[in-house]
Amino acid sequence: MKKNTFFLTAIFLLLQTLWAKDNLDILKKTIPLDGEKKLEVKISFGAGTLYLHPGKPGDLFKGELKFADKEPFLDYSINGETGILEISTSGFNSKDKEDKTYNFKNFDDMKKNSWHLYFSPEIPIKFVIENGAASNRFEFGSLKISDLKISTGASETIINFAEPNPIVMNHFTIESGVSEIKGKNLLNANFNKFRFEGGVGDYDFYFTGKLQRSPRIDIEIGVASASLYLNPDTPFKARISSSLLSSVAIDNAVEEEDDYWVSDNYSRKKDFLNISADVGIGGFEIQVRN
Repeated sequence: MKKNTFFLTAIFLLLQTLWAKDNLDILKKTIPLDGEKKLEVKISFGAGTLYLHPGKPGDLFKGELKFADKEPFLDYSINGETGILEISTSGFNSKDKEDKTYNFKNFDDMKKNSWHLYFSPEIPIKFVIENGAASNRFEFGSLKISDLKISTGASETIINFAEPNPIVMNHFTIESGVSEIKGKNLLNANFNKFRFEGGVGDYDFYFTGKLQRSPRIDIEIGVASASLYLNPDTPFKARISSSLLSSVAIDNAVEEEDDYWVSDNYSRKKDFLNISADVGIGGFEIQVRN
């Protein structure tokens, strides 16, 4: 499938400075697990490089946040048995929505930010992650994630579930502007519903891992290329709505009626992926590969 390299060139020209070495300050923070039963996390990251990792038992959160301009905002509170953690680039937090000292002269410094954030694998976590011009590396394997929402701007993002999520994720949502996203081992996320909305970019989603039910996958793209990669033993049913200016390719499937496809191994009696895609000006494909 032809990729949208023209539209992505601007992203990589913007992001190529993110790895530049510079003298940075560092904020280190560890929050021990102290009886909390759940954790809600909101991350607002303006620009730079953002890493998310599974942490060590005993730590609710550990962070090493390198920054060039203003110290990041980090606030932790407890509501009953739920921990509430908010981490943000200065000027982007919910408690200081109108930071009078922030202006776009700070953007070059923001691009030097580099955060490593580690989260407890012991309790259920609800994530809301928002960022702008960022390079993102998210490893969620082994974390107990109940809900996950990721919103990206002009970014390049890799999402991986190296190990299965031990609990059911209710909603897994990704919203993207001009970006490139790769999702790996996504069936290990153990979700009920996956929803993706993409504007301009290239999006590759590897729905590999263990199929544990019949989850729903909703894809909506504008001027973009989206590819779904499945294992040969993963049955699927797909409804594809496309325009005259879009292209659609489906492996190992038959079209039962207009816009409706089923895989060769599909059966109502077995778990399957229930896929729905709305394609604007761009391409959509389902590839089956080992």
